[in-house]
Amino acid sequence: MYFRLKHPFLLLLPILLSSCTKDQNTIAHNTENEMMIAPLDTLQFRVREFNADVTLSLISNGTFTYHTRSANCFGSGSQEITYGTYKESDTLLELFPTSTRSKESRFILKTQTDSITRDLSFPYHPDSTRIKTRYSKLRWNQKTYLLSEEPITHFGYENPSNDFISLADYYNTGAEPKRHGFYFISDRKNKDSLTQVFPLEQIPAPWRKLFLQEPINAKITYGFPSFNTLIGQRSFCVQLDKGANKGVAKGHTFYANKYDSCNFLIVEVSAETSVGEQIIYHSEMEYCELDGTLTTQTGKTNFYY
Repeated sequence: MYFRLKHPFLLLLPILLSSCTKDQNTIAHNTENEMMIAPLDTLQFRVREFNADVTLSLISNGTFTYHTRSANCFGSGSQEITYGTYKESDTLLELFPTSTRSKESRFILKTQTDSITRDLSFPYHPDSTRIKTRYSKLRWNQKTYLLSEEPITHFGYENPSNDFISLADYYNTGAEPKRHGFYFISDRKNKDSLTQVFPLEQIPAPWRKLFLQEPINAKITYGFPSFNTLIGQRSFCVQLDKGANKGVAKGHTFYANKYDSCNFLIVEVSAETSVGEQIIYHSEMEYCELDGTLTTQTGKTNFYY
């Protein structure tokens, strides 16, 4: 039995449609591949301290990663990677975190290998994983500093300091620009000599008074034990004979001797006197040799953080 098609070209229609669909899929696939392999520029900022470091990567597609690594003396370690998007201008950077991945590992001495003991991913929440999200930009000696007003956390302890207070401390002591504190700096090598004048005008006005043009020396009038309720730690306080009329401001740090652990953060200031506080996490006061005089400038360059 034979059938005569009224419109023979209908036989070709499925073939044409199939070919067209295949071409469209190929084009879409190639476009997707081109997007995937398109080069992305990444600007990295790093901060390091003893047994820990943080890397902030700003990717040219508008996303970021905030990678925190830490390890203990027994070989175990942890990592947290926070993902999100960011917006920036010439003077400000703001992060918008969306998710976090948390990993823990344990070093196995017998096999000399790392064993992953936990690997979790979850939506970002500041109560479980908190990162600083708003930064001011400072450009100095061909490097970019990212400075936040949010509190600094060291080894799980939060203290009343922040990036501006920390940078001012390193600047006042003479450590900057060769040694840096716990704040982000662009991860680029600079071969030029470090001779640029510090750009104080780039510092937000409320923090400029922390950056001293001349060191301040002060005498201890008396000392007393105390307790810092903000972080729940013992402390030791000293009253100094210099105050606001001599340039002392809350956030300045005064040093007693060569030991990094012996320092007093100014927490109270009046016109003629001030009070500095040393937090006692372990045995810091054992290394303090209080001879009656403290100074903001030490010339030290051997800071850990």
